This record gives sequence, structure tokens and C-alpha cells, in this order.
Amino acid sequence: MAVAAGPGVQERPAPAAARFQVSDSLDASIIQRLGVFFGALFLFSVFSYINEIVTLATGVGPHLLTGSALGVLLCGIVGGGLFRPLKTRLGILWLTLLLWGVICVPFSTWRTASLNHIGDAAKYHFLVYLLCTLAVSPAQVRTLLMGALGGGLALAACAGLFGQLDSGRLIIRFTSMGNPNELALRLLGAATLTLFAIARPNKIIRAIGVLGFLGTIGLMFRTGSRGSFVALMITAAAVFLVSSGRIRTLILIASGCAAVVVLLVTPPATMQRLFMLTTENIETPTDESALSADQQGKAMMSEVTREMLLIRGLQMTLRNPIFGVGPSQFPEMLFEYGKEEGRHLPAQRPHNTYVQLAAEYGLPGLFIYTAVIVSCIVMNYRVLREARGDVSDPLIYAQTLALFAYSIAFSANTLFVHLLSVEDAGPLVGLSLANWLAYERWKRSRGTPEQARMAVAV
Repeated sequence: MAVAAGPGVQERPAPAAARFQVSDSLDASIIQRLGVFFGALFLFSVFSYINEIVTLATGVGPHLLTGSALGVLLCGIVGGGLFRPLKTRLGILWLTLLLWGVICVPFSTWRTASLNHIGDAAKYHFLVYLLCTLAVSPAQVRTLLMGALGGGLALAACAGLFGQLDSGRLIIRFTSMGNPNELALRLLGAATLTLFAIARPNKIIRAIGVLGFLGTIGLMFRTGSRGSFVALMITAAAVFLVSSGRIRTLILIASGCAAVVVLLVTPPATMQRLFMLTTENIETPTDESALSADQQGKAMMSEVTREMLLIRGLQMTLRNPIFGVGPSQFPEMLFEYGKEEGRHLPAQRPHNTYVQLAAEYGLPGLFIYTAVIVSCIVMNYRVLREARGDVSDPLIYAQTLALFAYSIAFSANTLFVHLLSVEDAGPLVGLSLANWLAYERWKRSRGTPEQARMAVAV
């Protein structure tokens, strides 16, 4: 689009901001808007576990996850652009991980189970790609991010209202959140996404974000998850290092408030457990505030079990270094090891996603998965570095800061907790990839940096 200055006068290009607005309006087709809506609903369902919780409460499944997934599928196919994610290294790595899982199936200890697992994984992989094709502008990525944040806060609300203590640790019984470490992983993810609200200029939204952060962190500490506690410290340090001065001040204030909340809502026995990183730290309780004998025994047993599972995972990797024991076959193979040795070994997972990947997918699978996670971190950091100080759209910085924190927290926390499937990393991959592609498209729409600055000045 150009601006005519009159007869005989050369036309001059329109400001970059005007060209971006035209481009963005063309991109916001009905199909894309509908697809982004379904995508946000899908992420809300994933982060909130609403299907499980509503089914438990009412006995009737809402099928929100399935319905929103079908909506994303239809809009994504009709909208086109299915190969956009494959133009990035992260998109290729995510697809390669699925293909490697298919290759590992013939070498699995239980081929049928591994094949079924990969079949479910393929659906999730495809949905991640569709999210990237539908959200083509930073504003549409923000809609997806709001869906994920809303789901995380909904899960936190359910944990606060319906959660129960099991040996002093918060859980939601009869759901996937019946494991306190799994619940802590999800609550920490929700806490990192609240940075999207905390980093925004609007004071009301910022206050809501701080309240959400305090609530999710307080509940996370009540789970007594030591892995999530360590991951929180790592994430706080990383975010503090890469943030601007104003955000650093907000982080310090929020951290101080969170410390007060944690001390008020976390039982003393749970606090003591959080600092027991090894069995050597476990001492005999001397007063009523210390761990009970039952809790002390469970804490020691948890640490011993973790060490045993870690060793077994390394043994599986050494015996099957290329193709592993097969996708989802760690518990079954552990049971088989017990039969070989003439003793019972519980069919559990190793409480470490990276060890689990090495055992089930072999060392190549571990390398690909690690490359996926590192690529998410690097992608978000690059956008964060470029968007810092850009006044043309400050919300890009806020949303990328949240995604960077989420990627650090997820990568650190999964050192201490296993995933039921590698596809649990899908939301992180999908949001990071969508944000990167939308930001690159947004930069091209603005023209050169000089034109962008002129447009903002106008």
C-alpha cells in the first residue's frame, strides 16, 4: 500500500505499522480465528485436566479435550500452512522424535503396547503442528497462551478446593494428579505462565498475575515435591538473569511475597521434607513439628526407590543403547528384571524423564528429545532478547518471558519426575514454535528497523 502525494509527485511507502495492520487483518480469517479459539480451548483442557476432574465430580465426561482437538484438526486442515513448522529446526526435531519412536517399535519388549502408545503420540504431534499453523500473529499466540494459563490456574483452584493431604503431601485423589510430584510439575508450569500477566503494563492484570503466582506456588510447596523446589530455584535464577530491570524488581517483590505465603500455608513437616535432598539429611524427629515416623519412613523409601530406579534405567540403556526397550515399556521391563532375579520389583517409572527416554528410546531418542527441549529454550531466549525494549508491541516481551520461564522449569523439573509420555512436552513445543514463527512474521511485516521506529514515532 502506498500514499499518493498528488500529480507528478512520487508515491512514498506507507509506514511499517500501517502495513502490519493490513497484513494482520488479512491473516485473521474466520477459519484462523475459530482455529485459535479451539486451540486455546484445547490447551485449557490439557493444563486443567478438566475432563478427569469433572468426570470425578459429576460422573459425566465433558469431552472438552476431544471436541477442541477435533476443532483444531478441522480448522488446521482447511486453513493450510501445514508445512510451516518444518521450516524450523525445532519442528524437524519434534517430527524426528516421533519417527524414531516408530523405528523403535519392532525392537520393543511388547510391540503391541508400544505401537498403541506411538499411535496416540502421533495424534498429539499432529495437533502441535496445527497450533503452529493457526496462530500466525503474536496476538493469536497470546490467545493460546491465555488458554494455557487459564487451564493452569483452574487446576490450581481445583487443588485448593478439592485437594487432600496424603502423608502430608497435597494430591487430587483418583486423578492423574494423585501423584504429588505430577501435581507439583503442573502447578510450577502454571506459576511460570503467570509471568505473562506480571510483565504486562496494565496494573490490574499485573496484580491478578501476582495473586495467581502466589496461589500456585503456595500449593506447589504443599505437595512436598523436592524436584519442583529445585526447579523453581533454577527457573527464578534464569529469569532474573535475562529480565529487564523493572521485571527483576517485580520478581524480587513476588518472591518475597511467595516466601511469606509458603511459610504460612505449608505444614512444618512438609517444609522439612523439602530440604531432605538425600537420606543423610533425614534425622530422628525431636518435636511435634518434625516429620512423623510414618512420613520419615516414606521420605527415606522415596529416596531409596529413586536411586534404585535410576540404576535400573541406566542398566536398560546399557543393554539396549540404540533402540531401547520400547516406548512406554520401562515399567514392564523393570518387572521382568525382578523375575530374572527372583524378587519383586514394582512396575514404576524412573522419576527422571531423561533416564526414561534413554531406556525406552535408546541414546538416539534421548539426544533428539534433549535437542527439542534445548531448542525451545534457545528459541524463546532469542525472541526475548530481540523483543526487549521494543515499544511497538511490549506484550511480545511479556508472553516470551513466560514461555522462557516455562521452558526452563519444564526442563529442570523433568530431571526429578517422569512423564507418562514424551508428548507431555507438546504444549511447550507448540507454544514456543508458534511464538517464534509469529514473531518472525511480525518482524517481516514491520519492514526494516528504521521503518519500524519511524512508524512508532508517528
